[in-house]
Amino acid sequence: FFSTLSYTYDRRYTIYGSIRYDGSDLFGVDPKYKYLPIYSVSGAWNVKEEQFLEKAKWLSGLRVRGSYGVQGNIDKNTSPFIVGEYDKVSILPGSNETNIIVTSPPNDKLRWEKTSTFNAGLDLGVFNNAIQVTLDYYDRNSKDLIGLQDLSYENGFEFTNSNFARVNNKGLELSISTRNISTNKFNWSTDFNIAHNKSKVLSEKVRDNQYTASREGYPVSALFVLKTAGLDKNGLPLFVQKNGEAVSLETFYKLFDPW
Repeated sequence: FFSTLSYTYDRRYTIYGSIRYDGSDLFGVDPKYKYLPIYSVSGAWNVKEEQFLEKAKWLSGLRVRGSYGVQGNIDKNTSPFIVGEYDKVSILPGSNETNIIVTSPPNDKLRWEKTSTFNAGLDLGVFNNAIQVTLDYYDRNSKDLIGLQDLSYENGFEFTNSNFARVNNKGLELSISTRNISTNKFNWSTDFNIAHNKSKVLSEKVRDNQYTASREGYPVSALFVLKTAGLDKNGLPLFVQKNGEAVSLETFYKLFDPW
């Protein structure tokens, strides 16, 4: 199912909308997770056509626009069904048996990954479009992102794929184009682009035996290091604990034999 609607009034105001109903067999175990409505709405105001700017001959164009929409994503590397691969195992001495190793436990609650995006922009042209400026701001929220989640051992599996992670991205994009010289024999134009994006992991679950830290509250590509306090007399690094105390490698990682 797909539908669009667009309407422009007096060359000044434009509205646009679209809706689509998508389905995927990858989430067909539970029918209510199989389909996802995807939609977007947007509007634009052609300010240059307003009467109060009729005498502004230097202004070639001025448009303000905004939009909001929801889209879905399918992680084709996951499945709601149990997934395994053939392997060989030695149960009795001198013989191998064929077995199946479960690589992905089942989860009938798997559903679409969803992203909602708000965008606001400005398009400006002056001096017969000799200078054109485009400015965009976006705020993008992604939820139900698929990742590994720990399970209680009584389930028979250590982990499963589930929808639990959330990420936010927001930023600005600026583009400036200029037509410096334009003749029959020579043309010179310049383009300038700059962008800034800030990402933040709003929700992430890490496994108890995972060696990397949770990125919750940090950027998606955050890097983590252990804080050190120089070297000891043997040339081994000293690590700083939460209380600020510098301790040896053995103490920090608790590498002592209790027996």
